[in-house]
Amino acid sequence: MPAAQAALVPAAQKACAGKIPQFGHYRFKSTEPVSADGKGDRAKTSFAIDQDITCADSPAQVVQPAPTDPNWRPSQADLQAVTDTIRKYFIAKDRGDVATTYALLDGGMGLSVEEWKSTSQEFTAQTGAAISHKVVKLTWYKDPQNAPAPGVYAAADFVDQYEKATDCGYLSLHQRSDGSFRVIHEQDGFMPNHSDMTPAQLADLKAKLGCVSDEPAPLPETKADAVGYPDVDTARKALLARKDAQSHTDNGWLVVYLPSEYTLWSFSPPSDPSYPAAVKRVVTKGANNNTMISMSVLCQASKQACDNLVRQFQELNEQIKASLNHQ
Repeated sequence: MPAAQAALVPAAQKACAGKIPQFGHYRFKSTEPVSADGKGDRAKTSFAIDQDITCADSPAQVVQPAPTDPNWRPSQADLQAVTDTIRKYFIAKDRGDVATTYALLDGGMGLSVEEWKSTSQEFTAQTGAAISHKVVKLTWYKDPQNAPAPGVYAAADFVDQYEKATDCGYLSLHQRSDGSFRVIHEQDGFMPNHSDMTPAQLADLKAKLGCVSDEPAPLPETKADAVGYPDVDTARKALLARKDAQSHTDNGWLVVYLPSEYTLWSFSPPSDPSYPAAVKRVVTKGANNNTMISMSVLCQASKQACDNLVRQFQELNEQIKASLNHQ
């Protein structure tokens, strides 16, 4: 991406006729035929970049990630203010509310209202309606070097899902004297949701876009026999054969309860991505008579599916503990 943008510099300088070109939103399309062996034909790869360029009388605002006070930390009010601005910005963007999004920009980011409206409409035409927005990383700076003004700055890396594409990039925001924030720069790039790219090619494209992963870190695993059975099928058959077992199905899941052991087993159905999987939970009482739930999982599906299963049950366990301890 830097190399592609560098190639635009001569044309941008010529178009600006003596003024300083400033690079804004960009979009690009990469076409890379993939052969049957998955290696592709590099000779036929094509790459096209479309970037918004404005001409200014002064250099672009630059914020270097180098805080002068390493001990400074944002307050809760700072966090709330920047979160509110980002939320309002995306809501208005999804509604096509150009006036509201433009009002949240600092000086229009060098664009007129009409230019901003044209940019917003073009973006929507290429991505379709919004499905979700997610800020995956929020970085704070206090009086950074080379900033246009002192104060508090925040950079929000995001990943957005649209009908036609996945968009990722970042918003740079600056705090005003009243404590609110305004967007001083936005940079993003999107990729089509449906393409013939291999996982490796898609990962390479995300790297070129500078995407910050929105996937949680993989959970640690243990090779020990955590649930007491070698595989899910053996566990299910052994538990159902016990005379003290109480079993039922819930949305396709087989649930087996052992009253004498205060143990609850859950087996995923074939329709669930985690299949086959067994979740063993034991309810005990801890300090101050609080409810505790110890959990062991045996999952024979993909790593991602198994990690998602564990996270879902961890969240469910917390809800159950909160409810029981409240009672």
